[in-house]
Amino acid sequence: MRPPHDPIFYFSNAQSTFAPSLEMPPPQSLQHPPVLPKPVDAQCLGEETEEAPELIPIYDINGRVSYRDIPSKPRIPLPFESNYPLPPSVPVYTPAKSDPLSVPTLKESLSTAAMHAFAKSLDEIDPRIRAKLDQPFGKDSVDRCFRTEPRLRHVLLPLWKSGFMYQAADEWQNLAIAYPEAATLLQLIDEYGDIQFGSLQGFPSNWNAEVEVNETRVKMTTAALMHFNGSAADCVRWIGGPHVGAHRDNDTIFRRLRLAGVPLSTYNAIKRIYTSGIPNALNATSTEANFQAFLAYGNHRTVEEDPQKTLQALIKDNKRGYTLLFDQRLVPFLLQCHVTPQGVVDLDAINKNPRPIFDSSFRPYPWCQAINDWTSKDTEPPLTFAEAELNFMIWVYNLRISYPNQEIYLADDDVSGAFRHGKYTPNAVALHTSIQCGYAVLNTGTTFGDNTSPSNFDPQALARRYLSQYLWLNDPSVVDRALRALPPIQLEDPPTDAVAQTFRPAHSDSLNLGVFDHNGDRRPPPYPMHVDDNLYADIAEYLERSVAASAAGLFDLLGWPDPRVPLPLSLDKFEAYYNHKRRMVGRAFDSRRLSVGMLPYKRTALSELLLSWLQRSSFSLPDIANLIGILEFHTRYARWARCWYFAVQNTARRILHQRFYALKRLQNRFRAREVELRAVLPGPMLDRLSSIVAREKALFLWNSRVTFTVTQDLQDDVMVLY
Repeated sequence: MRPPHDPIFYFSNAQSTFAPSLEMPPPQSLQHPPVLPKPVDAQCLGEETEEAPELIPIYDINGRVSYRDIPSKPRIPLPFESNYPLPPSVPVYTPAKSDPLSVPTLKESLSTAAMHAFAKSLDEIDPRIRAKLDQPFGKDSVDRCFRTEPRLRHVLLPLWKSGFMYQAADEWQNLAIAYPEAATLLQLIDEYGDIQFGSLQGFPSNWNAEVEVNETRVKMTTAALMHFNGSAADCVRWIGGPHVGAHRDNDTIFRRLRLAGVPLSTYNAIKRIYTSGIPNALNATSTEANFQAFLAYGNHRTVEEDPQKTLQALIKDNKRGYTLLFDQRLVPFLLQCHVTPQGVVDLDAINKNPRPIFDSSFRPYPWCQAINDWTSKDTEPPLTFAEAELNFMIWVYNLRISYPNQEIYLADDDVSGAFRHGKYTPNAVALHTSIQCGYAVLNTGTTFGDNTSPSNFDPQALARRYLSQYLWLNDPSVVDRALRALPPIQLEDPPTDAVAQTFRPAHSDSLNLGVFDHNGDRRPPPYPMHVDDNLYADIAEYLERSVAASAAGLFDLLGWPDPRVPLPLSLDKFEAYYNHKRRMVGRAFDSRRLSVGMLPYKRTALSELLLSWLQRSSFSLPDIANLIGILEFHTRYARWARCWYFAVQNTARRILHQRFYALKRLQNRFRAREVELRAVLPGPMLDRLSSIVAREKALFLWNSRVTFTVTQDLQDDVMVLY
């Protein structure tokens, strides 16, 4: 295979366009050079085109021109010619021809045609320039950037395009023998050099019908990444579409947020997320050793435990526009790339779907740096999820104060994709590379594993709350607009008077005054969001409005139903039948009894767990830690039960106290480990030394096979709970 060549890829020619020289080459008409190639029309990478001329111009730094003999050969053309055509109303720009030495006037230079001509010339110099200029999302910024250590393999693609080493026969083949990465690149060019990828730009068509990996899109993405010299950032900018949230009308969204009275801090966070991307702060570099360590580690074992479920999650994310898949052999050639291990949780959970985990905290070796080492929750928006469940119950209580004998219908809805709606700034996309099921993956939507993902979803959840309340109060058309996108709402028949008399009463106090303001007007639901779950309730008279305002608030923020992208509201989890009971956030709520309790399957599981403890004579540290965690969740709102597992907590405390002395006996071993770590950790990473040693001590305790006897006090407390 011979490398391609075209004058537009010659760096000396490209530099002359911007060379600060007083001695510029004379106009072409006075030089009488040989005929140069026509503008490139091809729509693919590596397509055979017309014969190249025998001579090509080479400019030095002062603008002087010379010509070099280059034999005819194939070239890598640009796919941009048809992607940026001149609008029909724009005249083609041509400078005045009366004087060959004349230059364009100021008006001619600033005309629309001249700007289009200049943009076209940028494509010829380097297509990445045009991608940066045309994409409004995620402009380059020192506040959001990531760099890796440059290596020889990173310049192979531009070297190939430049015609470098073409004059000597078989130089690229010799390089491939000496340098395996060069051989891999030549294979990739052979396979993807003729792939047309123009249709990759924008939104994918017929995405919802995909049930397997779209191999055509994989090939186009690979070819596009090669066209952009391995720059995932510029490739994402060029593709646009769902990967930059192009379906959202940001100006309209920002105007609605101001109307809804969203706090300034939340408004600024949303504006930054939708225009600059996520995270809020990232300025980091990585070494080649770090890259190779993560690449060699691969994925966690859970990915291989059920490969079919892992593949299904991969297909779903890709067809919805949350990721880009490409040939994994191209990973070493990506610029600013970092590969993160993948895992899967809830594989065996009966009532949950498997969830892929992007393990941004994992380090293959103590000296390695992961994504969560380069970012911090301290520089991101604060989290408010923890209060959602309690605020929902307070709202239901206040509804009962104002409506003592009316049915209170419980409701909720779920955001589909949740974290994925936030988009990484393009310069952080290659940082979020992974390899799964034989494909390399670029994550353009934020992942479940970054320490910045929850913090950047929380402002969107808060903004949705304000929008929904504003629409509930001020938009009479919200019901008609929103309910068209939802299943028909059905209410359980209202209770009889006799049943209504059995409702548990609620009493007003200084904090709980009901759901009417001081003017006697109804207040809207507060719509607290527990991560991606929106919780609300209302009486029959207002329920349709409350449901519609909840959906419309989400649509106003993340986009109304659009065939180009998935619906932001999860219809799979949307329960359109409403009554006084509902399963939400892992609990069972009842508005008639004003109670919150355990779901039946969780009650059964807890009973079986407690029974096993009544029948056992010994246990390990992980056993009792698991018991405490489950009891902590189930007794959060059952205060009477919390005191009954004090003995369980005290037992765990005594065990940890005993094991502490075991660790003291091993302090020489851990001191040696500390010396070993101090020798391998670079100076800036020495501050993590104590946390690494503490983690290893915790793992030693956790993995210990030591067992302990079940005491009578412990058994008595478990019996009471059982």
